[in-house]
Amino acid sequence: TLQKYMTSPQAYFDSLLLGSRLTQTVRGFSRSELHLLAYASCLLSLYGGKPVSDWEYEFSSTPSGLPFSKNLDDALDYCIRIGDITDHGELLQITSDGQTNLGIWKEHTINQERLAYLNGAADCLLLFTPSVIREAFAYEPALAFIKRHAQTAWLFSDPIVDRLHDTFGEIRELLPYQGSDLSLPLSAWLEYLLTIGRTHEHSN
Repeated sequence: TLQKYMTSPQAYFDSLLLGSRLTQTVRGFSRSELHLLAYASCLLSLYGGKPVSDWEYEFSSTPSGLPFSKNLDDALDYCIRIGDITDHGELLQITSDGQTNLGIWKEHTINQERLAYLNGAADCLLLFTPSVIREAFAYEPALAFIKRHAQTAWLFSDPIVDRLHDTFGEIRELLPYQGSDLSLPLSAWLEYLLTIGRTHEHSN
């Protein structure tokens, strides 16, 4: 069973949902791109007022400055093992079996609230390529600090979460429209990170 192979059924669902969106939008994905979009989805749940513990699995930053979740990585391995996702070396794609299981898991009440956050993150792929999203997050202060010091650290410590809530408050004030489309605040933040990061690089 699923529980036998991993500690987070939510990570399994997220792998299927984001894997499906990535396969449809950009024809496939890497492990790091799946972790990045899952991290962005978790950030959107914080933006929506949820405590980070509600996401049910954690993220750390690798020394390279990218978000990583052991639960998500285990879930992806499980998806590949049972044939929900196929591995073509650098390129991963969801399979027809994966799409079928995604449809089943979408009906679970515990997953339905996650859909808005996962789809909000995935919808940013309509505006930004995965490489540009990766670049934007590289300028995020916590990730950039950890990368500069070649550390591995949990990405949702209390100081980091407090700073994120301050940032999200500023985004709410700037956005003229507060609708249900969560790709809007995330896109605004990505644009902000790109502008600040690229300006800083060009000034050095």
